Amino acid sequence: MPYHLKRKEPVADGIRRIALEQMERARDELGDEDMASAEAVHQARKRLKKIRALLRLVRPLLGKTRYRAENRRFRDLGRALSGPRDAEVMVATLEVLREDLPAAQGVLPFAGLYEHLVAARDAAYQDSGTLDEHKAEVAKTLAEARSVVAEWPLKGHGFAILGPGLKRAYRRGRKTLDAAMADPTDSRFHDWRKRAKDHWYHSRLLKKAWPDIMGCRARALKELSDLLGDDHDLAVFNAMLDHLPDAVATTSELDRLRHRVVERQATLRRQAVALGRRVYAEKPGPLSKRLSAYWRVWRT
Repeated sequence: MPYHLKRKEPVADGIRRIALEQMERARDELGDEDMASAEAVHQARKRLKKIRALLRLVRPLLGKTRYRAENRRFRDLGRALSGPRDAEVMVATLEVLREDLPAAQGVLPFAGLYEHLVAARDAAYQDSGTLDEHKAEVAKTLAEARSVVAEWPLKGHGFAILGPGLKRAYRRGRKTLDAAMADPTDSRFHDWRKRAKDHWYHSRLLKKAWPDIMGCRARALKELSDLLGDDHDLAVFNAMLDHLPDAVATTSELDRLRHRVVERQATLRRQAVALGRRVYAEKPGPLSKRLSAYWRVWRT
């Protein structure tokens, strides 16, 4: 069940098909007893993000009221699964920050903080009652939403269904890039990250229109999304350091960690901006016309 449109299917049918496939796969993963809870939650949340990217693509056709209701639905489902995943990301972030630091007498740096974060992560996943309830509720809501998705009012034909939303999302990506460059705060880079992920998913939808070109674009956007995602994880990690129990880490350890966060974020942001300026080099109008031309040749 690939995340791309097919050459012979009507575009509206393809959009609905992909949304329903992502919903079905999320339900299967959440109900798979053989899959680790961490992996099931991670995969289901990615599916929900893909569905929200679809919603933004067809937002001009859905209308403001319906779009907001649908986006809220899938956003809230993702948030219901966010606790355990967020705790796991904090552990992974600390592992990255200390991976090139030497151990002292066999003990890795920030050992007390690491044990604290691992305990919090394990508790989040081991609270099987609460997590199972969340997974079951998300799966139930996804099943109920199938009939709503099937009725999305996607009127129009061909690229006319895709063009306005694609152009709008790309324009927002350019604006959030400019804002992050002008005022490089955590929130501005996070805003850019969300818009870059939208354009990544939209490029994947169009991959078959010209696999070499669109595949290359999708890979660049995947790399950009990963850079900005790592930056956001560091920002959340840095904020988390302000709310730790006193016994978890010393003041000097916290200062050292914050310094490493700043250094790492600076590197990631330099790389992201350099790549982003290439990805967003075209203005929205020319890009939309170019992709429309690829689409027209492919479909005819």
